[in-house]
Formats: sequence, structure tokens, C-alpha cells
Amino acid sequence: MITDYQIKIEYISTFFGTNLKLFCFLLSFLICFSSFIEAKPADLTYKDVPKRSEEIMQWHAIYKDFTPELAQRTLRMYVEGLDPSKSYLIESDVTSALSPSKEYLEKIVQDYKLAKFPAFEELFDKMKAAVYRRRVLEEQLKIAELPTDVTVEGVKNLDWAKSEDELFERLKKIKALQMQAVAKFEPEELTRTISYIEKYRKNREEEFCTNDSKLREKLIATSFMKAIASGMDSQTVFFTPTEAKQFLIAVQQRLFGIGVLMRDDIDGYTIIKLVEGGPAEQSKAIELKDKIIAIDGEPILGLDVSDVVEKIRGPEGTTVNLTILRNTEKLNVTIKRAEVVIKDARYEAKTEEFGDGVLVTLVLHSFYQDQESSSSSDLISALRKIQRNHKVKGILLDLRSNGGGLLTEAVAVAGMFLKKGIIVSIKDESGQIQHLRNLDSYPLYNGPLVVVINRESASAAEIVAQTLQDYGRALVVGDASSFGKGSFQIFTLNPGPDAKVNPKGEFKVTRGCYYTPSGRSPQLIGVVSDIEIPGPLTDAEIGERYSTYPLAASSIEPCFKDTLSDVPFFQRSEIRKLYLFDLEKPTNVWKKYLSPLKKNHDGRMASNSEYQGYLERARQVTEDISLAEELIKEPDYQGQEATQVLRDLVLLSDLQVKEAEIKEAA
Repeated sequence: MITDYQIKIEYISTFFGTNLKLFCFLLSFLICFSSFIEAKPADLTYKDVPKRSEEIMQWHAIYKDFTPELAQRTLRMYVEGLDPSKSYLIESDVTSALSPSKEYLEKIVQDYKLAKFPAFEELFDKMKAAVYRRRVLEEQLKIAELPTDVTVEGVKNLDWAKSEDELFERLKKIKALQMQAVAKFEPEELTRTISYIEKYRKNREEEFCTNDSKLREKLIATSFMKAIASGMDSQTVFFTPTEAKQFLIAVQQRLFGIGVLMRDDIDGYTIIKLVEGGPAEQSKAIELKDKIIAIDGEPILGLDVSDVVEKIRGPEGTTVNLTILRNTEKLNVTIKRAEVVIKDARYEAKTEEFGDGVLVTLVLHSFYQDQESSSSSDLISALRKIQRNHKVKGILLDLRSNGGGLLTEAVAVAGMFLKKGIIVSIKDESGQIQHLRNLDSYPLYNGPLVVVINRESASAAEIVAQTLQDYGRALVVGDASSFGKGSFQIFTLNPGPDAKVNPKGEFKVTRGCYYTPSGRSPQLIGVVSDIEIPGPLTDAEIGERYSTYPLAASSIEPCFKDTLSDVPFFQRSEIRKLYLFDLEKPTNVWKKYLSPLKKNHDGRMASNSEYQGYLERARQVTEDISLAEELIKEPDYQGQEATQVLRDLVLLSDLQVKEAEIKEAA
């Protein structure tokens, strides 16, 4: 399965009741501690590690062996994974990992071949000692006077503390930011939030304090696998079994469970949303604000959210018994598990009247596919339904915060607006280039088209946006550039209802880069907007360029003219007859309007004081994250302006048509 979806941890946003990803990022930073292992470790022993690593390297675009260079990267990612916020370890703890000698790296490589990992065991034990040190400092924090002039920028991207005193000063700043983050919460929510942060920290710390030797080996082996994968490049990932399941759900936007969204309230898990059409909603047995305190008779207080979710999910048709508190009443309810499709995380289609027709907005949140539907089939069905009832004057394709998905779906979605031709080319680890083509001569729509992107539009979303831009088929607007992920991956777990997760873990590995018909890859650079329309993420440090080990940017020869170079020689003549006619050709039909479109846009931006004020507040979020709650309630100015650009494009296009008709009549 070719996929490029980036896994995201969403339970933080669930807890705070907002989907603003920038806010989630800042809050996750403020929680201060995130172990490399977000769920139960993979069932790995040291002997398993070389074999699993070699399976990844077999497919990887660059690394084929565990070299001293990769060992050095792995060491760095290992300590970064142990203490990503640099709030436990100090500089003397990590010197051996960050400044290793040539001999030290060569020893690590030799140990690896023997399935021995003493260097990583030593770092793990240093982290254990750091946990005990942190607990002492936490007690001191309770009576310490906290600084009042701390900003997020002041504690981001810090180096390792040089001493215990410097570490304590850092913890005071972090604690001050935590208090600042929750200062505007209601008293009950404030108490719950502080308790959650404390619980989360203590749960993660327990991983390092275990006396179980087998569990310790699993933790170190899993952390090593994660480190070596992320050391190869920023998009190669090793998943624990639980994370692999979450990744598959993220790609498909469907799961087998009961269809509820929960919030950890320390004394139970409160239902904050019922998925439309899900088993819980249909049963009528669950209500909003119900608090789950036990599952199948087992209390869940104190369990991590991932463990609770695992207990609720299960095979289709099986039942789960929930003990809930509703106000002061204790109830037991039984719900049959079924397939839950997260439709609101897939796509939206809406219209607005404009002239003698309508403008259509298609919002696509990911590029998904399962046994019953896909992103392309859903969009095609929605657009055809609109076309049967309305004259479509223009389309806005909204790919903001679309993190990608299936490469084949990107081809199909782009093909909705193009004739036959190459959509995207992929170059793998062997240097071979394969072209993915649209084979349909009849696009679903060929009128005015605007694609809107932001900093979080990535991979498959970038393929669609840049391909449509390359052919001149659409104008791209939004943030100055997109995420910049131009690599493609394979995922070892195939989708399907009977997918079996390997208890020793799964992986997503980078095989190479993809290129749009111009020969450009979005890698590092991103898709560059034709008209920049700033939004809340415009100034955020989001993108491949900010990752630790991204692949370098690259390009290939343009391939607007399809030579069938990737097709076996003896098949080309036959394919030529069936395919090489009526191909999509580059055009400037919409780009010729860029000058008046930009002029109109600049005029609106200059006169819209509300929009300017919104952007100023967005820039201040990194300094005062309490503003994020207010920001999310404001209008979508970026989307509104993108729609206005589409309106202008339709009007300019209609005007040219009318002028041509008048000229012809004369």
C-alpha cells in the first residue's frame, strides 16, 4: 500500500475541546514530557532488532546498512525521543550520544550486529535516574516562585540544560507557561487540566522505573527501532501495534467500535461527542456527558487513553459492557460494536448561489480508500449530484490541513479536472521512474478552479495542488507555501477488515520522491501559491524543512509529453493506440487573470481591518496560547478571501466570453 499519511496524536485536542492544530501543538509542548513510546511497546527482544531494522533498510531510499553515520543519527533520535522537551536529562547525561567518537560509533555498529545494545541501555538508565531527579524538583516547584514574563518562544528549541540548577529554572518557566495556558479555564476545568498534566507525566515516567527486565528490554528495543527509523529520514516511522492500528484508522477514517469521542476527566472518561450513525448513537443508551468508569467490569480510572480506546474497540458484531455515571446514577449498558465511518473527517461539499448558477466548495480532509468508498468516488458523487441540479460556475477545492493519504487517490482526484496524462511520477530507491496517469479523456469539470492550501497541506494534497497548477488547470491560493513533503512511503500493514498487526511492530518507510508533471517535487519547498492569502498558520514553523532529517529537494525532467518510458518496450505500440491522443496540455487560461486578481485581493486585504486584526492575533498565539481559544471562534477569513478570488475569476472569465461573443457577432 503506497501511503503518505502523517500520523497525528489527537487526544490532546479532544481534551481541550478544540481542533486547532497549532493550539494542540503548543499544549502538547506544555505537557512537557512525551515518551518515545506513546502506547504499549512492541513485543521485541534484542535479537529481533537487527532483522526488523534490515526489513526497513531493504526498502529505504538511502540507507541499506547500519553504518556509523546512521548510528550517530540513531543516538541523537534516541535521546530526543527519551526526553523531547529537554526537561529531564542534562548535558552531561547525553554527551556520549551527541558527540560520539568514531570508535564509539564503530563499537555501536559491532554491538548491533551481535544484537547487543549497551549504549542504549546506559542512556535508558540515565533517563531513569533523571526521572527520580525530576520528582525531587517537582516537589520544590510546588513552593517555588514562578516567573511572570515567560513566553513559549523562550522555552522552544532549547539546548540541553548544563546543570541541575539550570534545569530547575527551565522547569519553573514551563510550569509558569502551564499556568498561563489554563488561567482562563473555569475552576473545575482548571483542576481537571492540572490533574491530567500530572497524571500524564507520571504515567510516562513509570516506563523508565520498571523492575521488569523483559519489559525493560521491550522498551529499549522499541525505542531503538523508532530512533533508527526516524534517523533514516523524517518520514520513516516504526509503529508499535497500537500505533499501527491508529495509523490505519487515520488513513481510512473508519474503525470498529462504538463511535464516541471521550475526554479524560481523571475520575472517568466523559463522552463529549457521539459519531453520527455510530452504534452508540443508534443504541440511544449513551448520552453526552455520560462518564465511563468501567469496561466489561474492569475499572478504567488511571488508565491511559490509548488503553481505554483499545478496550472499547473490537471485532464487528461483538459487544462491550460499559459502566457509566449519569449525574449521580450508576448504569450498565451493553453496545454491539460495528464499523464506524468518521464522515466529518473525510469530505464536505457545499454550494452558494452566484449569478445564474452556483459556486461549489469541496473540502477534502484526507485521501482515503476502503472497501466501500474513497475520497475520489465521494467527491465525484457529490459533484455530479450538484451538477444535476445547478449550473456550476466555479469550484473551490479546499485542501487546507489535508495531511495526505493514498497516492492513487491523489491521481484520481486530480483526474476529476484533467484529461488523460501523467499526474505524478515517483522515483524509487533504485532510481527507476514510474508515472501514474489519468486515463480518462473526459474531466468531470473544466471551468474556473481555485485550490486553497495552508502550511499543513501535505503530500497527496500537494500532488493534487501542484499538478493542477503545472497544467495551468487551477490557481493555487492560501499560505505562501504548503508543508513540503515530496517523499512517498510504503506501509507494511495492508488495509482491510482482517488486517493482522504484527506484534513486533509495523513500519512506514520512505522509498523515494514524487514529482509533478513540471518535474518539480514539493520536497522541502512545498507548493507555492499563485496568490498568497495568509491564515492562522501562515507564520507557524510547520513543514518538512523544520524536521530533523528531511530528504533533500530534487527534480526530474518535465513530463508533460508522455513518452511511455516506464512501459515495457514491446507494449508501447499497443498502449500508444489506446492512450496517446487527446492528452492534457499545459495552458495559461487562468493564469492570465493573475494581475487583476492580485490587485483586487490586495485592495480587499488593505481595507479589511477585521482580517488584519485576526492575523495579528494569530501571530500572538505563540506568545499567549490562551488567545487560541478565541481565535478558533472567529470567521474563516482565509477561506472567505479564497472564495472571493474564485468569484473574481468567474467574473473575469464570463466577461471575456461575453466580449468574444460580441466581437464574433460584430
